[in-house]
Amino acid sequence: MDGSLDRRGFLKGVGVGTVATAVGMGTACAAPGAGVSAIAGATDEGGQYARPPLPYAEDALEPFLGRQTLALHHGKHHQGYVNGLNATLEKLAEARRAGDYGAVKDLSRDLAFHGSGHVLHTIYWHSMIPGGAPLGGKLAGAVKEDFGSADAFLA
Repeated sequence: MDGSLDRRGFLKGVGVGTVATAVGMGTACAAPGAGVSAIAGATDEGGQYARPPLPYAEDALEPFLGRQTLALHHGKHHQGYVNGLNATLEKLAEARRAGDYGAVKDLSRDLAFHGSGHVLHTIYWHSMIPGGAPLGGKLAGAVKEDFGSADAFLA
């Protein structure tokens, strides 16, 4: 390989960076009221995790992300992580009360899965801007160097 970055490599790098950034936030999922909960709507009145509302209309990202796709991903897929997170937290509390530390270990994996899914989706919704934004700084320079232009990168 000549060291240049293709679109897939770039997106993979961004994904790894996002996960690395969220790792510190993921630990906050063990207790409602911290981390991702700082985003308005991430918990309900009872302190349970909740799927925050989109920060824009469902059709605001068209034509790049259609209304139906966004509604399905936000309303069903993300909600699944939230439901799993709340259910796992309840099961963890029961296992701890019962002194069932084997269950605590197993449920910790579920907590990491559902908690990270919720955190990463919350970041995802807030990382997009209707109408897009021009590239700037080092990112613009890297895209220009590796792809020639932003349009070539998007093609």
